[in-house]
Amino acid sequence: NRIAINYFVSRGLDGAKALECFEGSLRISESEDLFHETSKGKYEKVGSFPALFILYVDALGMPATYHRIYLGKEGFGKANVVVAGEEVDVKRSMKPCRPMRGGFMELNKRFSGRVLGVTEGVETGLAVGTLLDVRVRACSAGLKKYVDFGDDVEMVIDFADADKAGLADSKEIAKRCVESGIKYVRAVAVPVPGLLK
Repeated sequence: NRIAINYFVSRGLDGAKALECFEGSLRISESEDLFHETSKGKYEKVGSFPALFILYVDALGMPATYHRIYLGKEGFGKANVVVAGEEVDVKRSMKPCRPMRGGFMELNKRFSGRVLGVTEGVETGLAVGTLLDVRVRACSAGLKKYVDFGDDVEMVIDFADADKAGLADSKEIAKRCVESGIKYVRAVAVPVPGLLK
């Protein structure tokens, strides 16, 4: 738990509250090997780092994959890995066993009310989940517009990224809400310089 709390605090979150958001869907490892693709189909180990594994479920709520985040020493920030002058992506999903389209990482499951928050990325989801008593479904990049709302939702609050892709996803979510008779609210996440890079 210490590693996860350190990471959440380094991202500007309340560490203890962020940990509570997962309710059993988070696994923590003190050391995980990280591999980088050096050429097509060939990988080499570039180090071992603490890591978080966050359960990603499909649209039916069945386990689909784990979203991994490799961390710096003791969990402070993301791992900083550079190979041949190229920064290695330390946030990635394992190969899914079920379709990721429509799926999500669920936060604050205990709030099973009729309001649902949707975000792109787990850190944005945690920022929402630690501040609001609302269930949150955080999605991988490019998949938020397909997120399953569930059967009992009456309002969707879309915490949209303020970039072109984020706003395009928001239009699709708004359209789906209108078609389903669900109230739609968009809250645009405005980037703060120097925070959550």
